[in-house]
Amino acid sequence: MTVGNFAVEGNPFSVAPSRDGAAIFVTTNVDSVYRIELGDRRVSATQGTDGAAAQGLDVDRATGRLYVSTRAAGTVLELDPRTLAVIRRFAPGGMTQEPAVASGSRELWVANERGPVSVISLATGEVSEVNVDGATWGLAVTPDEQQVWVGLIEDGVVAVIDRASRQVVRRIATRGRPRRIRFTRAGDVAVITNEQGWVTIVR
Repeated sequence: MTVGNFAVEGNPFSVAPSRDGAAIFVTTNVDSVYRIELGDRRVSATQGTDGAAAQGLDVDRATGRLYVSTRAAGTVLELDPRTLAVIRRFAPGGMTQEPAVASGSRELWVANERGPVSVISLATGEVSEVNVDGATWGLAVTPDEQQVWVGLIEDGVVAVIDRASRQVVRRIATRGRPRRIRFTRAGDVAVITNEQGWVTIVR
């Protein structure tokens, strides 16, 4: 049952709930991210995204802050969850895709279509890299934050990275072009969508 529609400019890409559940955040291809209040169903804040399409987004469970990748601009924005004001701007370069926060280790992991996965220290802002030998698009941190799964979109493979050692410990052949990666709350099942028309489930 449809309970409401929210008008945003452009084509929506990604959506995520705020930490308190009062709102959702939406990215679009017209260089913007929106905060939409679920109570009165209105757009309460909008933020431009470095003149490039707002792509992936994630919310830090520890702080509530929002992280948005900008793809063509090669940046990731750290935003205030209430006002969407830019707090910090990270510039790993390349074509930044899906970000995911490992809250316990204060790390932000970012897929990149043009190079290694970026790892940003949320304490210092320092950017380092993890080479997975391919262009990456979808990315997710497991619920226990022990692993990072990242899709190599041109290779039909999902690489599993040990978060602590930053080494690839497994490669899962999905074929096609793996996109979004999500886990059940318990972390015992991974669901991987594929641009070629199927979904891969890994237990």
